[in-house]
Amino acid sequence: MRQAVDQYISKWLEVEIITQGRISVEPEAGITIILMSGKSLPPEFEAGLTKAVQKARGGEPVVRIYPVLAARQQAPEQQGIRK
Repeated sequence: MRQAVDQYISKWLEVEIITQGRISVEPEAGITIILMSGKSLPPEFEAGLTKAVQKARGGEPVVRIYPVLAARQQAPEQQGIRK
């Protein structure tokens, strides 16, 4: 499953994976994926990622995707501020 997530995310340059995993060792346990992105992601991103995980895992496990919007700090020079 990890490879399927990495392969799917590699197509989206602004997305970085923070963590992924299951909450339990039980086979029916859902899968949680936490991501960081420099911009809001379109709805088709989550749908595609969910399908990729379900295909890799088999069946239709619950896939919870939590995208976090990055707030990267810029250097003063990049903000037009002089030191």
